[in-house]
Amino acid sequence: FSFSQATTLDVSNFDTSKVTDMEEMFYNSTNLKTIYVSDKFKTDLVTSSHYMFMNCTNLVGGAGTKYNSSYVDKTYAHIDGGTSNPGYFTAIADKPKEPESFATDSWVTISNAVKNNNTGKYSWLSGTYWTSTKNTGILATAWTVYENGVGLAHVTYDEGIGIRPVITVDKNILK
Repeated sequence: FSFSQATTLDVSNFDTSKVTDMEEMFYNSTNLKTIYVSDKFKTDLVTSSHYMFMNCTNLVGGAGTKYNSSYVDKTYAHIDGGTSNPGYFTAIADKPKEPESFATDSWVTISNAVKNNNTGKYSWLSGTYWTSTKNTGILATAWTVYENGVGLAHVTYDEGIGIRPVITVDKNILK
């Protein structure tokens, strides 16, 4: 993966339990922000890991650990445990799921879809309206969800708390 232009890598299917050399594995992947792994990514037998993360300046672990040029070997090659156990990897279980349906997706999936402007699967969002308001100093966005021309719910996205349904409404919402 050296010199990769990718921003995200999913190596969750890698079983590295017998690997001994990871030297320059992600070297100079300057665009790389997220690496998804499973518990099969092991470094116990690794004896050579020089420059493994060298120049991965945009890399951030799942709990927010940012790239630190002092740790470019296997030291941070594990799932990020925050300040008590910093790492550069993100657990595959934390990978955002692709949106499928407003009716079945979790609010986390819907929130990620909205934040990443990836709402194509929510085709019924056409005709929605967006308004920006201030809510206790935090930018919030509100819209109405329609299906077949019927308003189903008002939804608010608030940067401070994420996405949540505010009120479910009846078929007369827009009258």
